Amino acid sequence: MKKKVSAGTDNKVYEKMLKKDLSSPKIREEFEHGVALMKLAVQISSERKNRHMSQKQLADKAMMKQQDIARLEKAKHSPTYDTLLKVAHGLGKELHLEFR
Repeated sequence: MKKKVSAGTDNKVYEKMLKKDLSSPKIREEFEHGVALMKLAVQISSERKNRHMSQKQLADKAMMKQQDIARLEKAKHSPTYDTLLKVAHGLGKELHLEFR
């Protein structure tokens, strides 16, 4: 008979594993890169939806393919600066990069 485990217990186990894994500089760097990509993906998707645009409409304005917009919004790859400029233009926004 399997023992039932609550979601709270699962979260605690996950948090312990994550804390241990993030003590490795290489794993921490990869994790932070993934988080940054996800934040960018959410921002692009949110900006597009706020303008009531489809991925195809944004792609057309940005002179890109709809599939490229979908990949950006799924954080499937790291976009180039030129790609981000195209997306910003398609959204009618300026692109600002900064170091913090």
